[in-house]
Amino acid sequence: MTRIYRKLAPRFADVKKAKSVAKADRADYALFVEVSDKINAEIEASKEQFAQLEAFVTIFKKADSAAAAVLGANYTVEKVVAWQAEDSDMLYKNVLAGVMQDPSFDKDGLLKYHEYLEHKLKYHYNPQFDDRAQIGDDYEKTSERLYGNSEVWASQADHGTHVSGIVGAVRGNGKGMDGIAPNVELMVLRAVPNGDEFDKDIANAIRYAADNGAQIINMSFGKGYSPQVEAVHEAIRYAEQKGVLMIHAAGNDSENIDKSANFPHPNYSFQKAPCSTWITVGASAHSGDEKVVGVFSNYGKKKVDVFAPGVRIWSTKPGSIYEFEDGTSMAAPVVTGVAALLKSYFPQLTGAQLKDLLLSTARTYPKQKVLLPDASYSGTKLTTLDKISVTGGVVNALDAAKRALELYP
Repeated sequence: MTRIYRKLAPRFADVKKAKSVAKADRADYALFVEVSDKINAEIEASKEQFAQLEAFVTIFKKADSAAAAVLGANYTVEKVVAWQAEDSDMLYKNVLAGVMQDPSFDKDGLLKYHEYLEHKLKYHYNPQFDDRAQIGDDYEKTSERLYGNSEVWASQADHGTHVSGIVGAVRGNGKGMDGIAPNVELMVLRAVPNGDEFDKDIANAIRYAADNGAQIINMSFGKGYSPQVEAVHEAIRYAEQKGVLMIHAAGNDSENIDKSANFPHPNYSFQKAPCSTWITVGASAHSGDEKVVGVFSNYGKKKVDVFAPGVRIWSTKPGSIYEFEDGTSMAAPVVTGVAALLKSYFPQLTGAQLKDLLLSTARTYPKQKVLLPDASYSGTKLTTLDKISVTGGVVNALDAAKRALELYP
């Protein structure tokens, strides 16, 4: 949105009335107004939240440092309560004792959210910030291929590492968790750093993967605007022609993506038939009741193919640690892992055949009422899985393998 705003602002920032815009420019002007309103709303909300959080985080960091100096880095709430603090540290003791006795307090979550808000204001919604200079290309030229580098280890590698572990973390070694596929090689392409998704980068990553042996592409990212969508669709068609299965996360906005924009998607902008080797994945929970769909998950009777576990998923993080994460970003690699599992035993399967196996064997729950995801996270409307997805079900590795044995003995 911010890049669209920056591109259109020189033409429309000073326009006072829509009537004064030439007819040929009105679509661009409407888009400018739309993204401008959304950006301003995000900035105002983030400023307010950041201001409220900044003061607390500042004192919390000082308290954390003071306690660590006296009690050790791994201090507990019991140690804080028993701390015979000097007068100068008494405020810090009280702050820590108060928050640490709250069972809902999450230190890492607090600091991450503070950083997230800071980045939203400094980078994400700042039209003056342009990080493309580091890449050295002209991002308007989608035909460019040779830019970037082979360095995938950078700041904020948590998301990609968590996704990768779900697919292919070493099984049976007693460490952390087991990936789904026992015989898989991961090709790591860092195309969406910190959520900064350029159509050009997505298109080139898809092409690179397809050209260098990838048979399944996991895409745990997405957005609501795609100004260079044709470049992405040309890359998707390129991968489809090579038989590559592409698995995309549906998104985490609690929206019906049959009605709201969600990119990338398999419906080509230049032909009627959609991509035949594309699966869109929503997130399911492990409750087995009406809360079986993640409250954040996007859905769609036509555009979300299947659900997969995406709530409280335990997987790898940088630095040899493991953490829980929620998101359709976690659900997509579950399906990717099952696809890789099938492909390892049935290497002759094409992308289209893999898709058919995964969707035709999804475990359905025709009588189970489920809560429809709602952006407020407090929705009460009930529905069924077949009304919010193509298959009406959750991916099922066992049944997919059984069906593969029947069809491809």
